[in-house]
Amino acid sequence: MRNSTFIKMQAFFLACMLPAFLFGKGEVVYTRLQALYSNNAGGWNIEKVVLSDTATVVSFSVSFKPYSWIQMASSTYLSDEKAVEYPVRKAVGLTLDEKFYMPKSGKTEFQLIFAPMPKDTKIFDMIEGDGRDMARWYGLHDAKSKVKMPVAREEVDAEEVGENMFRTGKAVVRGKIEGYKPGWGYGIVAVTDNTLGSRPESSSSALIRSDGTFCIEWLLEHPVWDELKPGCGPDIPVYVRPGDTLDLVIKAKGDGIETVEYTSSHPKGCYEKLLKCKVPEVYAEWERKGEIWKTLTDEEFWAMTKETMETGNRLCDYFVWKYGLSPWEAHLLKARQQVAVVINQTVLANWMLSSRYGYYPPNEELRRDFYEGNDYSLYKVLNEMPTDDPSMSFIPYFRAMVSRMKDMQPMTDAWSLASMGDVDWSDVEGQRLMDSLQVEALRGVMGFKEIPYLVQAYLVNKVCDLPDFLTPEGRKEIVEYRAACLTNPYLKRKIWNLASDYAQPLPATTKLEGKALEILQPIVDKYKGKYVQIEWMKPGKSGFDFVNNRMVNLIPDFRNHKDLQFVFLFSANTCTKEEFEQFVKAYLPGEPCYWLDFEESSILRAQLLLPNYIKDITLNREGEVLSTPLYTADERQFRRSLRELLEKEE
Repeated sequence: MRNSTFIKMQAFFLACMLPAFLFGKGEVVYTRLQALYSNNAGGWNIEKVVLSDTATVVSFSVSFKPYSWIQMASSTYLSDEKAVEYPVRKAVGLTLDEKFYMPKSGKTEFQLIFAPMPKDTKIFDMIEGDGRDMARWYGLHDAKSKVKMPVAREEVDAEEVGENMFRTGKAVVRGKIEGYKPGWGYGIVAVTDNTLGSRPESSSSALIRSDGTFCIEWLLEHPVWDELKPGCGPDIPVYVRPGDTLDLVIKAKGDGIETVEYTSSHPKGCYEKLLKCKVPEVYAEWERKGEIWKTLTDEEFWAMTKETMETGNRLCDYFVWKYGLSPWEAHLLKARQQVAVVINQTVLANWMLSSRYGYYPPNEELRRDFYEGNDYSLYKVLNEMPTDDPSMSFIPYFRAMVSRMKDMQPMTDAWSLASMGDVDWSDVEGQRLMDSLQVEALRGVMGFKEIPYLVQAYLVNKVCDLPDFLTPEGRKEIVEYRAACLTNPYLKRKIWNLASDYAQPLPATTKLEGKALEILQPIVDKYKGKYVQIEWMKPGKSGFDFVNNRMVNLIPDFRNHKDLQFVFLFSANTCTKEEFEQFVKAYLPGEPCYWLDFEESSILRAQLLLPNYIKDITLNREGEVLSTPLYTADERQFRRSLRELLEKEE
């Protein structure tokens, strides 16, 4: 009774407060709201939306675990049919950006007050923010509303995917950040080479100048719909082609981005409408939690796949309608959604089949009848995307898709088959046998007669994994064999380029040069003759982040180690110099710690290719940077890797 009374009193209080916000005439009230898609895990219900001249009020009821907490961010906004955004002004029943603890009943109600949307709005979105776990509702509408939303017409742009578009050339991306403050985006922007077989050194980065401008050159082989990545904060979508110059005007808002305006040198532009539509990929995520996926039946897997694909495609239809996208933009949008779902579902298929059957070694009988005793039908999910469409290469997920294919059970079984009997898989003949078995496995799963673009790309990307001990003649023979299977001119050229690139091993170390050397010179000079593990740190509340950090066990063990020295870097991006000094005094007394200003931190990130996340740095005894740093996130792995490194020296 006391809980019921509390809820009633709360509802009465809210009802009394609302007239202060809604005193306009001709209110429009929507109830029984439905969404085309929401990432809401349950327990959150939008009971009513009221549109008036003065505000738009969204009323929630929430059922959640008693004494747990919920939260809504001040970044929440509504987006109407024309993609106009209306920010939240106030909340009633909770405080924005603060935790609200659920009562004993596990039930509460609250309202969000937004700037007024037009009262004739029939369908809209409510977005809390760009964070993965932030709440989003897309396509909210009254169940009685008749919203006409056609299935998007798709069309491949023949000029964009024509032979002349698959060429090597530099794109130039220039930007101006309005409202730039030192440290925004960690003072750096970067792009990643997403072409087949791209190597780490193919990434490019640029410093943001003090006036907020930057310029980055991007070596491309075909058009890309990808992202410009600051050192931290939201990514910036871009569409560029070899030879394009793309100018951006970015309006910063705090650590985030308010707007981006695009100007492209290409006659067709950069598909700005596509870049501005913030459509999420729709995944079936629940099956990854716990051990549920181990009990999925094939029927449940396919029902899930179909439902996820239909929901994602329908959401794409909505965004095509909302942003007025062209048929070519609609095709790219849906292709991205489909590739994302297929990647998700192939990973799940791997888990299911490995759990169900295991990776058992085939025998000679299975060589004669490859599919006997194997059920690979789950991998027909590959057919859910346009497998023979070269424009898939424009989508950043495509390279991940091709790379993941080597881990599918038909591929691993073919590898096992090639290693059986008289043929050694590491031999040229073994590699050819494995190729033919894998292509045959894909042929059986996908039901194709010719080899589609996806499978051709898979064969090309496999060049990256050729055994190092093959002779140059053997590598050439294998590449010739694979090239004979290719019909796409771009991929025919690409396979030979990759064969040449991967014939040269990556350097194990990189010499520090220029300003990066100047910044790290004191460390190099002081600890020359030892390996130096440089860890990026940031103060936590009352040292909580550090006390629970992986380093707490490693520091005492290696404090006076004859072969290794830990050094800790802090930067102005995450703390002031005073905060740094206080933290070091409390938690790292006597340890070698350095504080870098915005510029120094940005230079290291740019020159050492550390743009998107804090990555540790390992210096060898001569002060050179190891291409693969020691990995302290896993204590056992770190100790093992260091031991192996020292054993190699001996």
